[in-house]
Amino acid sequence: MKKRALITIVAALLLACIILSLTCCKKKEPSPAPPEDTQEEQIPPEGGEDVPSPPSLPEGYIAWEMQENCSYGEPQRITYPSTLTGTQRHATIVLPHGYDGEKRYPVLYLLHGLDCDDTSWTSDIYGMPMNAHIIAANAHFFFGAPEMIIVCVNSLINADESQPAWTSPELTRTYDLTGKELTQCLMPYINSVYSTLTDRENTAIAGFSMGGREAVLTAFDYQDLFGSVGAFSSASFGDNVISASAYVPEFTLTGEPFEYVQVTCGMLDTLLGVSANLKSALEKAGLSVTYSTPLGLHSPGVWRTALDEFVKNIFMD
Repeated sequence: MKKRALITIVAALLLACIILSLTCCKKKEPSPAPPEDTQEEQIPPEGGEDVPSPPSLPEGYIAWEMQENCSYGEPQRITYPSTLTGTQRHATIVLPHGYDGEKRYPVLYLLHGLDCDDTSWTSDIYGMPMNAHIIAANAHFFFGAPEMIIVCVNSLINADESQPAWTSPELTRTYDLTGKELTQCLMPYINSVYSTLTDRENTAIAGFSMGGREAVLTAFDYQDLFGSVGAFSSASFGDNVISASAYVPEFTLTGEPFEYVQVTCGMLDTLLGVSANLKSALEKAGLSVTYSTPLGLHSPGVWRTALDEFVKNIFMD
């Protein structure tokens, strides 16, 4: 009896395994597709059409070199009337490629250093290209930075646009007229001739070396006109600008803080102490400062990199 019962149990188990095997191997029928009118509708993102992503950076991308498929505005040297000097003075302007007079653009004013002029930001210094217009166009094309009008200012504020000798007391006085000349003569001319956004949030100023000093002084003297400021390898703020003095004055905000403030100086620059003290003075005034010290000297290699960072951070909504 026990043997018969054991045979019965084994047979039952075998039968159960066969049934289970057949069940598992049975081909599963695909689920029917939902009727067309019940499929989920693809809703476009809010605002209408998709916003295209910036193109990928090409191999070996260099911010100050022309890139394939990117278009560039051409620097133009212009003249404008100056009530300060009683003469026609020069400035260099770059309009975005495809400039549209029906559209309004933010404006970046760029200031130069000693032994330079308004053409320096768009040409070369010490045989090294600066190419501010190329940097701005690449930042727009590859990184989505806003299109902007660039105005390069001539800080040789005298009748013949000549630089006084480095040892002359006129050197500092000539450059320190930059803010007055810019705001009273050049800026009104630019805003009357070109299609610009004139509020402070859409107006920025930056410069290298002596231009860094003048950019900061101008921004603080006319805080209602400038929303962003950049100082790259700034010269000393003392009366003797060609000294190694790291003197920086105290700064006071009279209204809203600047939207973006950048201080950059080469790690091997003899003027690094000026930039370090400038950062501290600006922070003491209640400002947030983007501060960097890339490897480099007092040279275009640092200033190009600084401008590339600057244009990617100004005029942002």
